[in-house]
Amino acid sequence: VFWTHNDSGDGPRLFAISDTGALLVTYTLTGVSANDWEDIAAGPCDGGKSCLYVGDVGNNSKKRDDQVIYRVEEPVIDTNAAPVVGTLEGATQMRVKYPYDEGIDDDNPDVEALLVHPTREGEVYLVTKEGTRARLLEATWEDGGEATFEHRGEFGVGLVTAGDWHPDGERFAIRSYARIYVFDLNGMSPGEAFAMA
Repeated sequence: VFWTHNDSGDGPRLFAISDTGALLVTYTLTGVSANDWEDIAAGPCDGGKSCLYVGDVGNNSKKRDDQVIYRVEEPVIDTNAAPVVGTLEGATQMRVKYPYDEGIDDDNPDVEALLVHPTREGEVYLVTKEGTRARLLEATWEDGGEATFEHRGEFGVGLVTAGDWHPDGERFAIRSYARIYVFDLNGMSPGEAFAMA
């Protein structure tokens, strides 16, 4: 099962699709908004459960001050009952704060890539979408609170539009409009691997 969503202009809907592209489920998340959803990731939560994390972090104007990440327990999908349309309750949120105070436009960056570590609960990453560089930012999940994302590394890459961890937690990938880059940790922290590429 693969999870996806639409870009800005749609409501707070998640879609589960099969590995052949068949639509399995359409869920509307209750109690949340969809200003500019940009990326989705699955990761551990609540002592062994799997959750879906959705980044409402798009900021093309660089004027938003309400970026949030939503988290909801990943539902079990019965592929034999598909397609299903329903609601998904129980989503919580974490407000996003950036660490920069550089007096330049990208103090409040546009972000389209959200990554959640697959084995370390609550380890959340964002990658900025900038013309000449991308910045890797990290925070720990704060249920219902606000987290300041710390700067971990920079990489000279084009506009970053998505990212994800490999299930083994030893490598991650980011996608630009033109390429996919894979970063192997090889004993390094994610920020070190990102900056050395």
